[in-house]
Order: sequence, then structure tokens, then C-alpha cells
Amino acid sequence: MSVLYNTPIIPGKTLLFFDEVQACVPAISSLRFFYEKYPELHVIAAGSLLEFALAEIPSFGVGRIRSMFVYPLSFNEYLEAVGETRLIEVKKNATANKPLPEPQEVNGYTPLTQIIHQHLSTRCTMPT
Repeated sequence: MSVLYNTPIIPGKTLLFFDEVQACVPAISSLRFFYEKYPELHVIAAGSLLEFALAEIPSFGVGRIRSMFVYPLSFNEYLEAVGETRLIEVKKNATANKPLPEPQEVNGYTPLTQIIHQHLSTRCTMPT
């Protein structure tokens, strides 16, 4: 892979990420190779239906798999991740009697509208 993508694999620093790995059972089986032959390579295998694929493989990775369920970010978590901490504070201080101030439009959108759109499009992006 290093040659194909012209990217060096640095032991202890490189992360190999298999997304939607359940679509390729040989890729799941190759994880054992990485564990046994290249243990210094960090490997993550993810997939929305991965647990079903693993159920079909007898004795796969016994004692070597750590499962984690990852959920989309909440809007506040997203705001923090993109550095909009000031907006979090303004939002927290808003009430029914003291709503958020009306934002100014820029190119037909308000900055808040753009952030909400980015958050929703990030959450709703589905692999093809």
C-alpha cells in the first residue's frame, strides 16, 4: 500500500482505517495478519453492519477485538469541534424572553444557517 499510494508507513505512527469493512470478508480476515505480522501498525476496522459480518466468521479475533459504537456529534459538540465556542455560549444564554439576536445575511445565508447546514450534511452523509 505504501508503494501504491506513495505514502510511507511509519511503525507506531501510521493508522490504517478500513471503513465499511463488512462489505469485504477477505479484508476482515486480513486483520489477523496485521495483528500477528505487523503489530506496530495501528488498525481500525469500522462498518455500520460489521457486527453481522463478524457473526458469520467462526472464532474471529477472540480476545483481540474491542467494539465501540460511535454516534454522530450533537450540535454543541460539533460547534466545539469547529471552534465555534462563542456561539455555544450565546446559545446557552438564550431564553424564550431573550432569544438569539437576528443574524446578518451574507450571500443569502446567515453564518448560523451555514453552520447548521454543515452539521446536518456531515451527520447525514452516507457512503455510496
